[in-house]
Formats: sequence, C-alpha cells, structure tokens
Amino acid sequence: MLTYTHKGVTHEMHSELLIGAPELEGFLKLLEIDVNAKSYDDQQGEVIRLLQAQIPGCQMEDAEAFYYPNAINVVQSLAIQADVTDRKITKARFIAEVNRKEPVFSAWLRKKFGDEHYARSVKKKHFRFPSTTKVPKSARVFAMDAASEFDLSNLTQLLVKIGNRFSHVENTRTIQADRFCPYVLLSGVSPAELISLKENLLAQGIELSDGHAFDGAQFSAARLARPPTKDDLTKLKFIGAPSQLRQVAAEIAGSTMEIFDFYKTSSLDPATVPTGVPHNRIKTDTVYFINGAI
Repeated sequence: MLTYTHKGVTHEMHSELLIGAPELEGFLKLLEIDVNAKSYDDQQGEVIRLLQAQIPGCQMEDAEAFYYPNAINVVQSLAIQADVTDRKITKARFIAEVNRKEPVFSAWLRKKFGDEHYARSVKKKHFRFPSTTKVPKSARVFAMDAASEFDLSNLTQLLVKIGNRFSHVENTRTIQADRFCPYVLLSGVSPAELISLKENLLAQGIELSDGHAFDGAQFSAARLARPPTKDDLTKLKFIGAPSQLRQVAAEIAGSTMEIFDFYKTSSLDPATVPTGVPHNRIKTDTVYFINGAI
C-alpha cells in the first residue's frame, strides 16, 4: 500500500517520510477497519445533527454553513500537533471553539466544500438582511483586488451588480435621508484600465463619483461622501487609495460605515481602517467570487 508508481516513477512513502518498521508496526496495532461502518454521508449527517443538539439555537443550515466547517478546522488544528498531549481537547472546549459563526476556510476546506458553499456562508453572514427585501442604509465599502484578472465586461457587470444591490431603491416617495450607495476601493488595475472601467460603467447608466470635481482637481473627501440626490442618483463611489478611507469616514453623516475586504494575499492595513468601523476580512482567490457572495 505504501509503494506506488506515478508518471513512471516508483515512490516508497515510508522511505520518503522516514518511517521505519517500529512506527509502521505501532500504526498497524492502532488501525481498525470497519467494513460495516456507516457511509461518509451518513456520518456527516450525524455530526450535523449532534452539533444542532449541542449548540443552543443552532439550525440545520447554520450547522452546515458555519459549525461543521469550524469543527473540521478544530480537529485539523489538533491533528497536526506532534505531541500527543497537544492533540487532546475537552468536550466543553471543543464546543466553545466550534460555536462561532465565523468560518475560517483553510485551503483543504475550500477544496472540499467548494467556492459555492463558501460564497453561501459569506452571503449568510454579511449580506442576508432579516425579514425584509429592503437593504438597510449603510456606507458599505467594497475593497477588491482585481490584479492579473482585469476583464472589462465581467468587472463592469460585477460593479453594476454591487451598485444596484447596495444602493437605495428610488421611487416617488423616497426622501433624501433614505438615499445611499456603496463605495468601491479597487486595487490591482492600471490607471488606463480604471478609466476604461469608469467609462463603461457610465455607458451602462451607472452614475459615479470619485471625489474630484474635475480632471486635475484635488481629492475631496467631503464631495465623495455626499449622499445621492434626486437629481444626482450616484450608484457607485470610487475611493482612490486606502489612505483616503479615514478622510471619507470623517465626512460621512447620517449613516453607518462598514468595510468588506475581499483580499487575495493581504487584507487592508489596519492603520488605514477608520477607528470603530467594522472591517470584514474575506479571503478570495478571484475578485469575481463576489458575484456569488452578494
């Protein structure tokens, strides 16, 4: 079982892992194979039912989306410890560590559950609003990294979706205090790509603001923070750099602010995040993952 051939090369796992006969004998003494055991799916279902029973108020969808991945993370973190004493955990501590609605998806978990499951978890945590179809008013900042995957058409569609999803719904009875729209902090694109993106958004009927009164004008956080009006229905506001976040936050009035940081390698520097503003770090492999999350 430990010797196999891959692409014409013979591998001996015990030799490559420096495992000798005493270790193999010890392993075999502990190994049990139950051919009548429940299927993997049945075992997974039983774990989910047990999580529901142990965690107060836990619904099936919560167990599947949050607590089950958390449980695997806890077991995985214990299993890699070299010292057997570090691989032990009490039931109370295990439940406490699992009982967090904040899944941490390792590469293994992402591979097992897939981006679709991960996107549903992100959507449930951040973008599902209780008992209403109306999006609550908030100055939401979407920080996104489009490095090495700029696609004018797809990125335009994504930003149109964000603008429409997280802006107020305009009607004849909309009052000024109810108007709002999202902010975008886009990294990984060149100045020329950004210009083409903005031009394409305008062509799609999406009104924009970037805090500049005219070409060459100094950036104005106050201008960018102005809410949409009946005569100027801005759908997207572009923040040019992380260093502008604090300036914009200081000018926002009559609304909460929240940052959704979709990062690939490094999230926003905490020094650039305004004090007291929720900073949600969401690991992604591609900027287009956001489509499924919102």
